[in-house]
Amino acid sequence: MVKLIVNADDLGYSSHRDSGIFQAFHEGIVTSASLIVNGTSCEHAAKYARTHGLELGLHLNLTEGKPLSQCPSLVDHTGTMYYKMKFWEHKFDKQDVQRETVAQLERFQELTGHYPHHVDGHQHVQIVPSIPEFIAPILQRYGVRSIRVPDVDIDPIHWLEETVRQRYELRYVAAVKARLVYLKCGIRAPECFVGVGLCGTQMSPVRIKELLRNCYGTVEFMVHPGHIADVSAIAGCGAIDQDGFDLDEGRKHECRTLCSIELEQVEMITWKQFCA
Repeated sequence: MVKLIVNADDLGYSSHRDSGIFQAFHEGIVTSASLIVNGTSCEHAAKYARTHGLELGLHLNLTEGKPLSQCPSLVDHTGTMYYKMKFWEHKFDKQDVQRETVAQLERFQELTGHYPHHVDGHQHVQIVPSIPEFIAPILQRYGVRSIRVPDVDIDPIHWLEETVRQRYELRYVAAVKARLVYLKCGIRAPECFVGVGLCGTQMSPVRIKELLRNCYGTVEFMVHPGHIADVSAIAGCGAIDQDGFDLDEGRKHECRTLCSIELEQVEMITWKQFCA
């Protein structure tokens, strides 16, 4: 029987995303969430999670919105961090990455009352070449025990779009190398990872169960549930809560799926239990 951690990313990104994550926790299979500490709703989200017992990790964000520290190589002329694939292609300074990582760890402690024992990266920044070597010793020093490593076998995901397939094929080697770097610092990752090919309307109970059948040991299932907000109602709130991914109907679809699916022959656990 596999042990399954269902981790909802981007808690604190926006209030409508938060409400979907909390619904999937209360009514569905979400066991943990990762907090984005420069998000527009992070303070309220952290408080609610503490009150209702949702376990949190840090969603390390180096690719979206404004940083918490002075890190010139991570931002453009507007002071905004380089988004998604631009970050993968961008030349960044080691000290800037480390400074911002520390700032986010400290902010997490301010919001939750403790440092995280689990970290995963927004848009998988934690496996970008050089990043593991930069941040693993810092995470170790702060007591982080586990991390996400998306070294996923994409062959069974036959419905995956070709561009996405190629992107994850290229990332596979980086992910494997990252696993080894973190492990040397005593930071573990589950044996298996699922979530690629299950984002938004791609997610279905049949596909979830199909991918889980190929897993063993401890499995992390990455999800992105949410509710949908009226764009006009949030205009002017800042770029980090007006992203297309955040407003996509797929967030609501994931929430519904996670609240309706029933899984058999799995043991649901949290990151704290994995790290014990």
